[in-house]
Amino acid sequence: MGAVPMLQRGVFDDATDWQNRFWGVYATIPILPQKLFNVEAFYLARQRANAEYSGVRGRETRHTFGVRLFGETKFGLEYVGHALAQAGSIADDDVRAWGLAGALWQRLPGALEPVHIGIRGDALSGDHKPGDRLTTTFQPLFPNQSFFSALPTIYPTNLYDVHPLVRIEGATVSFEGGCVFFFRQALEDAVYGPPGTVLVPARATEGRYTGALASLSLGYKADRHLSFNAEYSHVFPGPALTNAGGTSVDFFGTWTTYTY
Repeated sequence: MGAVPMLQRGVFDDATDWQNRFWGVYATIPILPQKLFNVEAFYLARQRANAEYSGVRGRETRHTFGVRLFGETKFGLEYVGHALAQAGSIADDDVRAWGLAGALWQRLPGALEPVHIGIRGDALSGDHKPGDRLTTTFQPLFPNQSFFSALPTIYPTNLYDVHPLVRIEGATVSFEGGCVFFFRQALEDAVYGPPGTVLVPARATEGRYTGALASLSLGYKADRHLSFNAEYSHVFPGPALTNAGGTSVDFFGTWTTYTY
C-alpha cells in the first residue's frame, strides 16, 4: 500500500487573485408609491485572465450597463424587466453584446390567492460572425445556475428562452411546475453549458431549437430554521443537441436546508 498523502497547512486558504476582478455601482429609484414602479440602474465590470467563447479565447475585460424595471399592482400583477448592454475586449477582439429579460406573475384572487401563474423570457446575444474581431456573445457575469431548474443544463448566453410556470405558496408547503423552451440566438455560435463552456460547438449542429426542460419542485418548511425540498427535471433535447449526439436527461434531487 502506498503512502497516504498528508494535507499541507493552508491548502484551503484563499489568496487574493489580481487576475480576476469585479467592480461596479448600483442604484434603486422608487418612482411611484406603493411598489407600483421602481427603477434600478447599474454598471458592473468584470476582468478575467482567461475567458473562452466559440470563436475566441483570452484575457477579457467586460463592462455591463443595465436598467431594471419592476413593480407590483394592487391587482396582484408583478412584473420585472431588464435591458443590458456590454462593451469591452477579449484577446484582440472588441466586445459588443446585449441582453433582455423579463417576467410577469399574476396572483389569483380569493381562495386561490396562494396560486401564481407566470411567464419568464430572455433574449441574450450570440456571435453571428466568429473571426471578424468583434465578439457579440453575451456574458451573464455570475448567473444563478438553478434559475431554470435544479438541473443546470443550458447556460444563459446565445439564447432565446420562454418559461411558462405555475407556483403555489402555502404557509408550509410550496410547489412549482414549468417548462423552459431554449433556442440559439445565433446559429453561428455554440450551445453553452455551465459554467459558460462550449457544450455543443457551432460547427457540430445547424439546429436553432436547443430543447425543453420540464421540472416539478416541492418544498416543505418545517419551521423558520428547517426546510426540505425535492425536484424532478427532464430534458427533451432538440435538434441543436441531437444533431451532435445529445440525448434526454432525467434528474431527481432532494436537499435539506437549516438556517440559523
